Amino acid sequence: MAIHLTFTYLLCPVPLFLFDSDLQRVIRETGSLLIAFFVGALSTIIGTIGAFALIPLKSLGEEGWKVASALCSRHIGGAINFVAVADTLQIEGSIIRKARVCIVLLYELVC
Repeated sequence: MAIHLTFTYLLCPVPLFLFDSDLQRVIRETGSLLIAFFVGALSTIIGTIGAFALIPLKSLGEEGWKVASALCSRHIGGAINFVAVADTLQIEGSIIRKARVCIVLLYELVC
């Protein structure tokens, strides 16, 4: 319910701001930062595919590739992307909770 309200009333108006923006100017002024973002995003996608090939998340069954996709999107665009991809791919709530716990545990181990 909260996710639906967030997407409907808070996030849906955000793309409307893009209608008034000059995309050529944005691309010209961001320059190397935009290139760095695309390189980082592509590297994250390649890394996710490689990691999933090594560790296929078999314990999640058919949901494994969905969780890998949601985690990949989280690393590219933040937690809201994780929620959006998980919602789009219709990942079960219990599996989403397990994935979030794993994220927190991994960050605690690394940081």
